[in-house]
Amino acid sequence: MDLSESLERSWMGTASSPPGAAVGAHDNAAGIGASILERLLDQVDYGMVLASSKGAIHYANQPARSELHRHGPLCVEKGHLKTRAAANREILRVALADAARGVHRLVSLRHNGGTVVVATLPLRGDARPEGGEALALLTFGKRSPYETLSVEFYARTNGLTGAEARVLQALCTGELPRDFADRHGIALSTVRSHMRSVRQKTQAGSLRELVQRLAVLPPIPSAVKAAGAH
Repeated sequence: MDLSESLERSWMGTASSPPGAAVGAHDNAAGIGASILERLLDQVDYGMVLASSKGAIHYANQPARSELHRHGPLCVEKGHLKTRAAANREILRVALADAARGVHRLVSLRHNGGTVVVATLPLRGDARPEGGEALALLTFGKRSPYETLSVEFYARTNGLTGAEARVLQALCTGELPRDFADRHGIALSTVRSHMRSVRQKTQAGSLRELVQRLAVLPPIPSAVKAAGAH
């Protein structure tokens, strides 16, 4: 049984239904004010930190600042990127030093049961403060393969009811239909009825197709919800 058929049987109780860069881009970017660029980067729902080979932070967008203050593996001390756990210090030091030499790294940092995956991306040689150290871009991986807000907006856009939206979120988290039914005190047949309605409203040919759609939804920053966007 393939993944598609397994999803269908679990949630529905049925088998599955049938070159080149843009000219002038650099010139246009150069004309954008720094404050606008910062606001733009704050809308990217991935943490991004610009740091030197010794960890001096030159910039961090809003998602990165939130990550650094949530008592996870990384933190800020006197303007420098640090790890909370001693076991991670050498991992971060080597990754930053390698970035200064033009080497890309992907590292996992663990602390108190939490894990953050960080990519260290070296910047080109002239992308450094005058007379300063080489800079690297650190990007933080997502803590979940599905963005909760993106799924909520997708549900709203497709006219799902509250119950259908909750079933959709459960599908994303990998919760079993029986467990979802037990947790909400409803019949398994009701859960599957909601899922059939979700498929009909989203015009998804299968649950596998629906899951694939959700996995590639663009991220929506939490600030959007706070602002009451619709």
